[in-house]
Amino acid sequence: MSAVRRKRTLYVVSPFAKYQFDAPQRGIKNSFRLGDVGEMIMALPPLLKQYRIVAKIDELMALCDELKDSLQQAQQTQIYLTDAVVETAL
Repeated sequence: MSAVRRKRTLYVVSPFAKYQFDAPQRGIKNSFRLGDVGEMIMALPPLLKQYRIVAKIDELMALCDELKDSLQQAQQTQIYLTDAVVETAL
């Protein structure tokens, strides 16, 4: 495992993170709620890295939109071809 990856995973297994996950004890069964996440302290990447992450996500979302459009066009073409084959057969 690389040193960078190890650093990223160290937080998850750190005593501080364990404390934050274990802190919201409720009744007999320890339960962790989505609302508890808002109260947790998390390390964030530097601001420039965050901008690069957002830019990459935007790039990938644009690619997904293009793929979705291509699939819709292919499906429409398939419908036209199917209609033409059925009409020719009749």
